Amino acid sequence: TAVIEVGRMFGQTYANIGVNPYWSQKAFIVDEVFYNVVAIKAQDNCIKYIVFREKLPKRAIKLYGKHLKVWEAGETLPEMSPFNMNHEVIVDVQDSWTMPHTQQDKIGPKEKRPPLEICYVGEDEEMRYMGELKEIYNETQGRKQIPICVVYGIDSSESMGWNDREKLRLKAAKDFTDKLDSAMDTAGVVSWDEDIDFSQPLTNNFSLIKQTIDTIDSWGHTDINVGLRECINVMDGCIDPSATKVILFLSDGNGIYTNARAGGPASDAARKNYTIYSIGLNVTRNSLVEAHLEDMAAATKGKYYSSPSAENLSAIFKAIFEDELLGTDEFWMLEWFHTLPKQYTEFRLPAGDEYLVTLSWIANESEISLWDSDPDGPAATYTGERFKFWYEDYSGPLYVNASQSSIRIYGTFDEGPGDLTVTDPETGLRPENPPY
Repeated sequence: TAVIEVGRMFGQTYANIGVNPYWSQKAFIVDEVFYNVVAIKAQDNCIKYIVFREKLPKRAIKLYGKHLKVWEAGETLPEMSPFNMNHEVIVDVQDSWTMPHTQQDKIGPKEKRPPLEICYVGEDEEMRYMGELKEIYNETQGRKQIPICVVYGIDSSESMGWNDREKLRLKAAKDFTDKLDSAMDTAGVVSWDEDIDFSQPLTNNFSLIKQTIDTIDSWGHTDINVGLRECINVMDGCIDPSATKVILFLSDGNGIYTNARAGGPASDAARKNYTIYSIGLNVTRNSLVEAHLEDMAAATKGKYYSSPSAENLSAIFKAIFEDELLGTDEFWMLEWFHTLPKQYTEFRLPAGDEYLVTLSWIANESEISLWDSDPDGPAATYTGERFKFWYEDYSGPLYVNASQSSIRIYGTFDEGPGDLTVTDPETGLRPENPPY
């Protein structure tokens, strides 16, 4: 016979920790089994759960002057009334959250159950919690963090008056400029036909660049050599050795051009590692002018674009921007963590039922280091994470073994209740029972 005196001890955390004058007010011994009583509080000091816990000694111990039963693997644990006999339960484990009408409202049907049998399976250490190194592939899509020097070589010959009546070539160049970063990029402009109308040196004043582009006219004949040489001269002003050097060269007609193999200006650009993207506006396919534009692009490892009409220019300039300045930044991120406790006790529960398992403990021993692409040191280190459930099952169960209807409870052997001063980092409140 056990006599339990109900008192107001649920808030006295130390009453169930270690040797102290209050132990018997929250604990009792029946048939060599030690029980203690804990409560989980909810809002406004409301008692949400009252739990009777029992110790499972694996070797002979004496507690409060009493010898306790030693438990072997495979034994069925003792349960208190009414769970050690036929009883009824309310099946309130749900797949989703339901708000009760009142705090006393019980959700779920009442069902009959046989005596509850929880089997002690055993204790062991989970070696996967000794530490883990994850290599995580990461990629980010966006602007490459590489400066660019770009020179617009824009044909201003008379034929542009009918091939680009709306001056869409100028708009495409200005739109490209809007995507540049004045903190690291520069742009220049060359307006050419049979000679050089004007050239704007490289600058990061992109408002000036767009104003200059707007002054390009449509008058004169076509000398491709003259225009390309001046673009190279302007690009020579790019003093950033890390910058990508790109010439956007646009023309719509046949004119004077010397092939790169014959020592033309494209060979000079290739020698200086300048890349030429050439654009043929309303140029006949497989014509001589197209061959000229293809030659300069091929010589500098650039690319030739055919633009059947001025309406295609916006898409072409966009494609060049994406080719040169957009990309995938790829790197491996290393995440290492060392989590304790690694010891666990495993219990087998009656199969076929649903169980609600909650954890709110803080693992003060957990150590986490997050590594990014910098090999010199971790990006962040911290300790003291909450326990987490890991549902993926890669090489055997970590917490729940559905095939055996068992669950593992992790703790630290022989170290008692853990840190008595631990508090919830979100609420700042101390738990009714500290971890472990």
